[in-house]
Parts: sequence; C-alpha cells; structure tokens
Amino acid sequence: MHIHVHATYVPVSSQVAERRKRRRDGFVGQPYGSGGLNYVLMLCNRVPPAVPPKHRARPPRIDLPEDRLIRAYYRKYPMARTVPIDLNSFEPPIARKFAWRQMELMKDGMSQDEAFAKVEAEMGLQLEALSAQRGVKSVLGIVQYEEERILVEAMKAQKLRPVQPAG
Repeated sequence: MHIHVHATYVPVSSQVAERRKRRRDGFVGQPYGSGGLNYVLMLCNRVPPAVPPKHRARPPRIDLPEDRLIRAYYRKYPMARTVPIDLNSFEPPIARKFAWRQMELMKDGMSQDEAFAKVEAEMGLQLEALSAQRGVKSVLGIVQYEEERILVEAMKAQKLRPVQPAG
C-alpha cells in the first residue's frame, strides 16, 4: 500500500512521522528488510489474548439400578475389584453378573438378602476362587494363582501328578 501525497508540499519529517504512525497502527506493511519479526510481534500484540474456557460443572452422576448391589458384592468380596478384565471380551465382570442375577430374583419376589444368598450358592465355584485369592496382594499374583489353578486342573484331567500350588 502506498501513501498518496497531495500536490501541496509536505515537509519530509511530517511524511516520515505520518508513515510511522500508519505503520504503528497496522495500516501499512513494514518496509522490505526492516525486520519482519517486529511486524509479526506487533500483529500478535493486536490479537486479543485467548480466553480460557469457563469452568463447567461436573456431569451428573449416572446411577444404574444394580450399582448398590454391586457395592454390596464388593463389600463381601473385596478381591473381586482386583480381578483383571479382558477389554476385548463382551463378557461382563463377575460382580455385574452377580448383581444382574440378584436383580432377577428380587423381581420374582425375593428380598435382597435372600437373593444374595441364592446367587452365592449358584455361583459357588467362581466365588470360591475369589475367596482363595484373599491372601494374594496384587493383580499379578491373582493372574499367577489362576494360571496355577488351571494348570493343576489340566494335569488332573490328563492324570498327571499335579505340582503343589504355591498358594
């Protein structure tokens, strides 16, 4: 962009001052070789600062009907929390299966405690495995315990002498 000067004589000093003012206000680009970085910095200063997003409230908590039953299950079998979950599987965790079965029985007219006891009896083998894991402290220990248990069962099926489990 060029500055158009009228036919009347304007002193050079005021022309320079006018050009500097227009350049400072961003109407005229920097002259070639005058340090484009300063021009970029000037433009950056003209942009308003980014406004951080307003603090939003947490989303509402979603409570499913079986959540209180799952909490009761975890109170009785705390090691069930540490059972590894296969993320590639569509099989729900044992706590959720337990709660769903308990809810079915409660819909049929049983009380919560009666339904809990009945589901415990139905899922006895799976719950026994959890009870046996109570001495194990880590997820790795639980996986090793399960592998040992499966190995012992396989050896019994093949009529081989099983190795004594470390548990």
